[in-house]
Amino acid sequence: MASIVDGEDRLLTLKDVMAITQLSKPSLYRQIQEGSFPKPLKIGRRSSRWRASDIDHWLEGLSSYEGL
Repeated sequence: MASIVDGEDRLLTLKDVMAITQLSKPSLYRQIQEGSFPKPLKIGRRSSRWRASDIDHWLEGLSSYEGL
């Protein structure tokens, strides 16, 4: 599957991830705690980013899991 964003190494903000996945902030963090969503990279004390490739892989797994 092609990356949903230009360049698979791009770092995504929480807002980006929420828009791509259509999940709310509490849902994202709950799934991270459960181990069913990629953990963010800490790039500062209060800054987190996700690799676009990690989100792509998660989406691929989701679509194959649900038989889409």
